[in-house]
Amino acid sequence: MSDRVILIVDDEQAQRTVLAGFLRKRGFVVLQAASVPDGLAEVAGRTADLVLADLRMPSGTGLDLLEGVRAVNPEVPVVVMTAFGTVASAVDAMKRGAADYLTKPIDLDELEVLIARTLERRALVAENRELRRQLETRYRLAGLETANPRMAGAINDVRVIAATNRDLEAMVARGDFRDDLYYRVNVVSVEIPPLRERREDIPTLVDHFLRRFAGETQAPVRVISREAMDVLVKYHYPGNVRELENVIHRAVVLARDATITTADLPIRVSQAAVAGAGLTSDATSFVERVREFERTLIVEALDRANGVQTRAARALGMSERHLRYKLQKYHLNAGSAGEAES
Repeated sequence: MSDRVILIVDDEQAQRTVLAGFLRKRGFVVLQAASVPDGLAEVAGRTADLVLADLRMPSGTGLDLLEGVRAVNPEVPVVVMTAFGTVASAVDAMKRGAADYLTKPIDLDELEVLIARTLERRALVAENRELRRQLETRYRLAGLETANPRMAGAINDVRVIAATNRDLEAMVARGDFRDDLYYRVNVVSVEIPPLRERREDIPTLVDHFLRRFAGETQAPVRVISREAMDVLVKYHYPGNVRELENVIHRAVVLARDATITTADLPIRVSQAAVAGAGLTSDATSFVERVREFERTLIVEALDRANGVQTRAARALGMSERHLRYKLQKYHLNAGSAGEAES
């Protein structure tokens, strides 16, 4: 992994130092930039395998950097980092082509999983592109030019199944998509609603991904708790089925025992799901509801762990450093099993 290059673009030096030190210990080559122009200069001067970019910077936004990176090399994945209050902007960044996002303060364990998943996805895309190139070169699919009639017949028997999340008819009308290609491939269309509009499919998909990743990773995970399933069903999935797949993959990798709980799910999923369902409390704003839910999770974890921070952090799926930050944020005392400090 020593040849993998990660570029960190953040105007906060302390944040860059922490992330760079963590990534270097895991064998990455780390580049740093304090502004959008400097970040784009690094990308132009040296190929990066992944870019971690702050969403809000005085010199420009993470979206500006994203557009610049895609212009130089659209194959380089960009992960945006944002405070929780601007998660909506991070989701917008993903719609514009960002690979994923992280909420601050960065959970280093979550960062490590996300980087591994993103680089694996990039490698698979590159491998698929290379295989396609080899096939086109070998059989000259573009023009179906071959002197072997048997091979030509075999090629003509190919059926193409294509998927897209774009409105191709609208793109054809605007001239953004070739109309001859559209009418050539559009024989039978099957419209599949986004996952948030067919939540009844979520338990089936969860079970499928659970068995698949447990088998691939040889993890002891066998079941998912009712509470965790409720959270997954309520979540809105801006990344559709692929996001659910990644959430289950992460949970299987990080789970400490045979049952996946809400503590094994990404915090953004638990927070968004509960905020969307509403809480029966005096909290009125979105942020207040999320804080209430997060504080409740921490209190329960500390209570089950008898106030031992290491065990509570493990149960919550976060680092002990991150838990200490949360304890200070919510004025909690781990020694008294989560009771507020006086």
